[in-house]
Amino acid sequence: MTDLATRVFAAIPRPWTSATLAYVLRSLLATGLALWLGLQLHLDSPFAGASTVLLLVQPIQGAVRGKGVYRMLGTLVGMVAAFVLMGLFAQQMLLFILGVGIWLGLCVGAMTVLRHYQATAAVVAGYTVCLALGPAIVAPEQGFDHIITRGTAVALGVLSLSLVATLFSAKTMEHKVRSSLVDVCTRSARLLAASLVGEAPAQLATQRHQLAIDISKVDDQLGLGRGESSLIRSRQLAIQAGLAHLQSAVLDAHPEHPYHGIDPALRARISTGLQQLSACLADARCDFRAAADTLEPLRRWADDRADSSPQVLLRNERLDDPLTDLGAALLNFSSLDHARRGPIRAVGYHRHYADAARNGIRALLATLSAGAIWYFSGWDQGPTLLAVLGPCCTLVATAAAPTQGINGFIRGTLYAIVAAALCKFLLMPQINGFPLLLLVMAGFWSFGIHATSQPRHALQGVAYLIGFNTLVSTGMTATYDFVGFANQALAWIVAMLVCLLAFQILPKDPARQVRALKRALHQHTRLLLRQASTIDHAQWQAKQQHRLVTLKGLLGVDHPHADPAGYLSLQLSKQLNRLQRKASGIDPASPIARCVQSGARRVARYAHHPAIGAAQARRTSRSLSRLGAPHLASGYQDLAWLLEQYANLVQFSANMSQRSCSALTAHSPDTLPMRDLPPTATLRAFEAATRHPTFTAAAQELHVTQSAVSHQLKHLEALWGLALFERGQSLRLTPAGATLAPIVREFFMSLETTLADLREQKGRVRLKVSTTYSFALKWLLPRLPNLARQHPELLVALDTTDNVIHFSDAQADVAVRLGKGNYPGLYSEFLFGEQVFPVASPELLRRLGTPGSPAHLLDFPLLARDGAELAPKWEVWFQAVGLAFSPLRESVRFGDTNMTVEAALLGHGIALVRSGHVEQEISDGRLVRLFDVPFPSPLAYYFVCPKGIESQPHVVSFRQWLLAESLKLQRAV
Repeated sequence: MTDLATRVFAAIPRPWTSATLAYVLRSLLATGLALWLGLQLHLDSPFAGASTVLLLVQPIQGAVRGKGVYRMLGTLVGMVAAFVLMGLFAQQMLLFILGVGIWLGLCVGAMTVLRHYQATAAVVAGYTVCLALGPAIVAPEQGFDHIITRGTAVALGVLSLSLVATLFSAKTMEHKVRSSLVDVCTRSARLLAASLVGEAPAQLATQRHQLAIDISKVDDQLGLGRGESSLIRSRQLAIQAGLAHLQSAVLDAHPEHPYHGIDPALRARISTGLQQLSACLADARCDFRAAADTLEPLRRWADDRADSSPQVLLRNERLDDPLTDLGAALLNFSSLDHARRGPIRAVGYHRHYADAARNGIRALLATLSAGAIWYFSGWDQGPTLLAVLGPCCTLVATAAAPTQGINGFIRGTLYAIVAAALCKFLLMPQINGFPLLLLVMAGFWSFGIHATSQPRHALQGVAYLIGFNTLVSTGMTATYDFVGFANQALAWIVAMLVCLLAFQILPKDPARQVRALKRALHQHTRLLLRQASTIDHAQWQAKQQHRLVTLKGLLGVDHPHADPAGYLSLQLSKQLNRLQRKASGIDPASPIARCVQSGARRVARYAHHPAIGAAQARRTSRSLSRLGAPHLASGYQDLAWLLEQYANLVQFSANMSQRSCSALTAHSPDTLPMRDLPPTATLRAFEAATRHPTFTAAAQELHVTQSAVSHQLKHLEALWGLALFERGQSLRLTPAGATLAPIVREFFMSLETTLADLREQKGRVRLKVSTTYSFALKWLLPRLPNLARQHPELLVALDTTDNVIHFSDAQADVAVRLGKGNYPGLYSEFLFGEQVFPVASPELLRRLGTPGSPAHLLDFPLLARDGAELAPKWEVWFQAVGLAFSPLRESVRFGDTNMTVEAALLGHGIALVRSGHVEQEISDGRLVRLFDVPFPSPLAYYFVCPKGIESQPHVVSFRQWLLAESLKLQRAV
């Protein structure tokens, strides 16, 4: 009985606690001041200023002042926009609503890409138009009065709250920012020390990701601190630059062990120095500049121990990078104590413009929907619909779970309706005078103000405060119209339901945001490779770091499938920057400088083909070695290795994308141990609970009760005999739960992707086709649109590989292979043969002349293919025309036929190719066939499949299409 009473008492909302009493009293004082000023100034809406205060209340002084200034700025911009819209469409209701919707959409989009309180200004500019112009649509002649009244109310609210916050609240953010900077610097030094002595990579990766996320949170604190501290405001750029340096040091994750080959004694000595640095930072008497000075001896130790070996010097440069970044971060943070001298590193942040456009379109659709309800129903509460819809649609647009936010708004509004009815019709008629009015209103306000201090109930508290204040508000003469009250309350609910419907139609999709971030990582890596000589590497790295941290925040610090290409791109930027610094000290007219410039141009030219860029970097490395520049050669060799690793990751990602469906069917269901798997609903409850602080929030997402989620999780723990959560005021995962969480999350993401693929395949037959990469690129891909037109029922899943495939493993249904036709145990059918001949670009022939006979080819650079048994050989071709092969000019050798053809297109030499590889290039005039000497290739292309399926209808359709296209090719030849 006692426990039941305790739980019931705990569930009762409270107007304050001992921790929030001062905050509630300050907020009540500011709200009362705004209401008194509104009454004294005889405003048409005296309660509007109080509503502004209630919308701005924050426990932190910096948040109040900063938010207030930008809110006033946004209101002024919104007022100007309102005047423009009123002047354009004052008597055209439909155009008026369309203009309001477009403006709101633009402001919501701007809010998505802006940061800190700049986003607040964009939000307020958007819904100020909704609040001010709703009544103007009904009575255009009063539009000017409504706009000015709205601006006056905001000014009164901002002034009242800022005055009270400045006089009665303490400045706390400067101390919090300093403490947070000390914490992240201390942890960064420990992380670097642990990586030097070779601690477990998996454990270090988890620590690195969590630390990177915590560093980004310090930047959010700066947004709060600049409102109350002039020191933080004047040093903000330096601190942000320091955070970018610190992120660079923490995210310095090399694909291989970055310090392998460095003297273990040196690594241990530097690790000890970093541990001492972390201890020094923890001491309150040590400032950031003194800590930065302790890093200089550590860097000198590495320089003193380095010998002349290029490989050792390269490793020492890698070791020096995080130490340099950590030192630069500490020097920037020392600007809190000393004036910062010298240039400050440029910083940048990722802007998700596609998400901004989606949010803006959603706001436009919601506004048009509300306008349609107003227009077709003729409801007199149309202005209320717009006034409620604007703030509701904007405030939750960037939230992690916007539908939950709107549900919180609806709950808060329902509470507000009940409280407002009680206050307006039972209490206010008995009140006479401002003191009694303030006392009664404060009793209702205090519950909502206290709720805004609790993150779980903040949106609910805001909705309660604004809804209550709007519903009880009255002019200078009080009126008590219950029908009007009920009508207005219904308009509030309808507006929020419209907003909820908009988010259901255009939902916020975390998976789409993850894909967009990964796509941006790759796009900007290609931009880096293409513009490496002109790009601002520091700013580029800061933006890439922000994308990586945002991605980790979405996936979780222990997620196993975060894109490693992002970390590799940071290493590419650092290596390219090192090479530029080294090359800048060389005489531009020297052969070494010309070689470096040529190598940089070639790498930039193949930015979209990192494998070719890697070959070009190795070529530059060999040339620099011959020219006597071993240190630059070693740098280009490392660049080639990084490009190769990046190319492998890109190819792996492409293959995984192509096989997203087949991955789930790679095993027979009979071979999977399904007996111990729990029900899917149980796993869904677990996955939702891992992303929320309470079971209640998880239940709201799943649209079930809190007890249902709790029972599901208890069943899951009992089934496996494992504790998955530590239950307290907030949920925390146990080690077992932390291990299981990313696996379950990945399972549901894969399931969602697969179901989406299956929906696209509805009514079509999937045919898995395996070909070589060159055949797919040069022959099949250009003809696929023709296949789609002739056989729309076929859904071809193309997989490219030069390896032997095994049909028994379900790698493919059919295949096209280059060979001699001997495929025992399989059905095979001849498609077409090829001719072998040399080709050159017109540019090369203009530069070097056209060879008159095959013998003259020996005077030209010949492009050869390495290590390919099936590739055309110059030796065989020369023997066929009666010549011995002894080229007089050394040429580049390639490991891929497509790179050989690309090199010929660029005029690097003459290539020996099969006709199928250059059909389009010769047709376009980009390559010229040399000598009409017939030399058929001993190999041909064959259609191959397991015996028995060649007669299946979809296989017959594809096989007959291949034969028809092959016949067209033979006739053309």
